[in-house]
Amino acid sequence: MRIIILSAIKDETHSLITEYEINHTGVGKVNAALSTLRTIKEDRPDLIINFGTAGSLNG
Repeated sequence: MRIIILSAIKDETHSLITEYEINHTGVGKVNAALSTLRTIKEDRPDLIINFGTAGSLNG
């Protein structure tokens, strides 16, 4: 089974220890949507895990 974890930025996943592929989408709804579509089309995963929804960054 091919599992891919999607996260906006590397800071959200830097401490994860996983055997699964991690893709970073960039911040925002449009970036997340486009990256998710690209991942589905190109990588054909069996399962996508969206990691870190509705976070914030200190500016």
